Amino acid sequence: MIYHVATEHEWEAYKNEQVYAPSAFEREGFIHLCYANQLNGVLDRYYKSAAHIILLHINEKKLSSQLKHESGTNGELFPHAYGKINKDAIEKIDVGRENFLQ
Repeated sequence: MIYHVATEHEWEAYKNEQVYAPSAFEREGFIHLCYANQLNGVLDRYYKSAAHIILLHINEKKLSSQLKHESGTNGELFPHAYGKINKDAIEKIDVGRENFLQ
């Protein structure tokens, strides 16, 4: 399982679509993902004061986009999706930081 943190606003923009992509996808050409053991670091670095975030649980075997593992800012290897996330690969959505990975 791989994970993507998103704002509720970005998720809502794609609620009637078959695929999902955050606004950063257009700028960067890939979607940032992480593994469970990397989630707390991602939340601390990039979403510490963010409100209204959700966590997408993505089955990487169902993901139709190419998945690459690339070095992040701290030298860790992170999964990146080089394409939009097909919604049938999303197995669960947690709303609110307090519900992440419980």
